[in-house]
Amino acid sequence: DAVIPVVSVTDPSTTGYVTSQTATITVPTIGVSGVGTVSYREKGTDAWITVPKDETNGYQVTIDKNGTYEFKATSVAGNDSVVVEKTYSNIDNAKPVIAVSAKTADGKPYDLEKMPWTNQTVTITFENTTANLGTSTFYVGDTAIDPSQLTDGKYVVTCDPGNGNFNTYTINNVSVKSAAGLSSDTVSASANVDKTKPTGNITVGNNVWSHFVNAVDFLNLFFTEAISVEFKEINDTGSGVEYKSYMIAHEGMAIEDLASWKIANNGSTVPGDSSTFSVTNFSYSE
Repeated sequence: DAVIPVVSVTDPSTTGYVTSQTATITVPTIGVSGVGTVSYREKGTDAWITVPKDETNGYQVTIDKNGTYEFKATSVAGNDSVVVEKTYSNIDNAKPVIAVSAKTADGKPYDLEKMPWTNQTVTITFENTTANLGTSTFYVGDTAIDPSQLTDGKYVVTCDPGNGNFNTYTINNVSVKSAAGLSSDTVSASANVDKTKPTGNITVGNNVWSHFVNAVDFLNLFFTEAISVEFKEINDTGSGVEYKSYMIAHEGMAIEDLASWKIANNGSTVPGDSSTFSVTNFSYSE
């Protein structure tokens, strides 16, 4: 038997991305001694790998890595076929992995673990950190996110309830599927944004104010004895009252100039309570 075998390699025709390819090797031309071995290797490597024959499917091998592969058949008599090369470039079996990050409007990181209340807009970003081939698709639950809603291939959620409002934002079960069909684990993220202002009254003697006062009746603001200043009916419908603070000024000040605030009632964080302190030696120059 001096016949040189002829080998042919075929695989399912596809233009998309797959996790593997099944190469089917046939030997349409063989001498009387018959097929001895069918083998393959990745181009650039030394060892040939023998492909066992399946009674139903013949000679088949699973290719799960992109690259150029070589195939050949050898007759029982020892005649080698011409090596056939085939290149694969659409195989992607890497599982997507989502990284979640968040930041406030000033660019500082937002802690997604502790989810603190903030008065700034929070931006949550879901990013596929795996270098998958093709275009990956983000999902929220079973609903696919339209690619036009992505920012540089990332799913970005802006948490902004608008001025005077508050909200707890929760984005559940976000996942990403590669073009080859592999899905990531699902992840979730939450943020608390409060853009409401606390309400309440400040009481000084018989005067009750709920806003900044820039014109006052001085006859009602001079006292010969210590006077109590009280925070009353302090409330916040959003994140709640964290603390109340005060400062003592010895000259007229605009609201933007106020500084050096002190925490009232030893830093009490109980919302809605009534904090009292005394002001002494309070004097104005003429």
